[in-house]
Amino acid sequence: MNKKKLIVIIILILIFSHLLNGCNNDQIANWGQKYGYNFGEVYQIKIENYGFPYIEGYINGQKISLLIDTGNLVGTMISQKEAKKINLKQMDKWILQDSSGNIVGEYNIYKVKELKLFDTTFENKKIYMMKDNMFDGSIGIDSLFDKSRITFDYEQEFLGISNTTSSFSKKDLGIPLIWNDRYKGMLVVEGYINGFKTLIQIDTGKSRSCVDEKLIKNLKLPSSQDGYELNNVEIGPYNFKIKNAKKTSFSGISKGYPKPIMLGLGSDILSEIVFTIDYSNKRIIINK
Repeated sequence: MNKKKLIVIIILILIFSHLLNGCNNDQIANWGQKYGYNFGEVYQIKIENYGFPYIEGYINGQKISLLIDTGNLVGTMISQKEAKKINLKQMDKWILQDSSGNIVGEYNIYKVKELKLFDTTFENKKIYMMKDNMFDGSIGIDSLFDKSRITFDYEQEFLGISNTTSSFSKKDLGIPLIWNDRYKGMLVVEGYINGFKTLIQIDTGKSRSCVDEKLIKNLKLPSSQDGYELNNVEIGPYNFKIKNAKKTSFSGISKGYPKPIMLGLGSDILSEIVFTIDYSNKRIIINK
């Protein structure tokens, strides 16, 4: 390839990159305007393994892909593989429990010099080792619930985060969060499953929705492929069907709530909607 051709190719690549970046900036601006965010409050996320939302972060200067998990009650987490790669040193241990309250195991706690996330830098931050290497890392509700608003859009792959409130029309009054100081910031709302009034968790860290074993028995839910069918789930004015919910127990995370959590909505449902966590008003706003 001669020098002239090489120069032409480089120029074309630069022009294409500029046009692509301009289109993306327009998309960000339009999306932000629609949901009430400034340009700098909109972040690009990636919907990857298991349909989960991921965001880029930096631990001690090393880039890492972090699952955004609203069901993570622990804090920022990292896989053992990534901890070794970054050369993190253990400072303590922690005990992991599942949603039923059963102990899963004991894992390392690390202290990192610097964690960069959402244009914010945290120093001397504790992070927790995950039970496996399925994901590089995860951030939980401790990184979110001090914000006023967070909007998830799986389809457009955007995440809006703001420390300011925004005015919504009356039709978007939202669904009240059932607040529990034991699990600050956990997304739990009241809803109906086949006409039965109960509590429902919204969990971006679930690949598929999960139903409590007690509800399966009480409502005699029909089985499907490798789960259970819920013919009608209602949250506020919205209703939908879950074809294949996984059996689990929520007894461990139901403590402190007025009634047990019986359903956890995962990416199979959340990917079909746009939803805003409005912490300032303790509500969830759902847009189909």
